[in-house]
Amino acid sequence: RRALELKGIMFIDLETTGLDPVKHEIIEYGHLSMLNDDVSTIEKYSCKVRPHKMEVADPKALEVNKLGIEDLESGKSLYHIITKYRDRSQGMAVAGKNVEFDLAFLREAHRSLGIAWERPRRVMDIDSLAYPLYEMGVVPGLSMSKLCTKFNISYEGAHSALKDCELAFDVYSKIKEMYFFGFKDEEGLPNELNQ
Repeated sequence: RRALELKGIMFIDLETTGLDPVKHEIIEYGHLSMLNDDVSTIEKYSCKVRPHKMEVADPKALEVNKLGIEDLESGKSLYHIITKYRDRSQGMAVAGKNVEFDLAFLREAHRSLGIAWERPRRVMDIDSLAYPLYEMGVVPGLSMSKLCTKFNISYEGAHSALKDCELAFDVYSKIKEMYFFGFKDEEGLPNELNQ
């Protein structure tokens, strides 16, 4: 039997009111999932989440995600997004950019709702995938903007939950392609890393 019995991969991203999962809240949820490496099975979902403690929101976080109370009044409940996450993540590898940040908020959301938290069996971070490429000088850095620039992926619309899932998926696909087909120079020729 294969060691990894997974249905597929699910990229997640959250926008939050700050960096502390106990103090701050999830205000936008997004996922992009794919079954068995088959792009025809891609499912995307995102929604705003109604907050209850905007008075403790970090203004810097709101500046980044450009979400205010007027954007969130009609948002879904925290229970709604936890249900979405749990239903879709079953049997999936869970991935994302700095994904441990998102998992910490999801874990705290489970706790606050009295729902048992089950950490995904397989977690994959874009930073870990890209780090060997950075060490070899293939990519200029590990920030999403630098990775997108390297791979000619448009960064427009970043810092919304679904867009960040899409960016993570696109970067993941490019890195996987590099590992599978080898490293090429700017003219598309195999470089010294293949020698």
